Amino acid sequence: MNLSKRLKALLERESEKVKRYEKVSFWCEDESRFGCHTIARNKITLFGVKPIGNFQDNFQCFWLYGAVEPRQSRSFFYEFSHLDGDCFGDYSYFK
Repeated sequence: MNLSKRLKALLERESEKVKRYEKVSFWCEDESRFGCHTIARNKITLFGVKPIGNFQDNFQCFWLYGAVEPRQSRSFFYEFSHLDGDCFGDYSYFK
C-alpha cells in the first residue's frame, strides 16, 4: 500500500480526532554537515623513515537543520556549529 493510501486510511480511521483540528500538515526534516577537511594522502619514503609534512587534524564545519512542508510551500532552516541534543531541542522549539 502506498503512502497516500495509508495516510487516507489513517485519517478516516481517526476522523473524530482529525475534526478537532483545522488542518493537518506533514513536515519532512533533515540535518547535514557542511565543511572542508584535509584529504589524507600517502607520502613515499624509505623503509623505516617517517614522512615529514603538514597535517591538519581538525576542520571547520557547520550543521544545517531544515524542515520542509511541501503542500503549502513552507520551509524552515537553522544553522548550528555542532550536532547534539541541545541544538536539536532549540531547532525543534523554533520550528
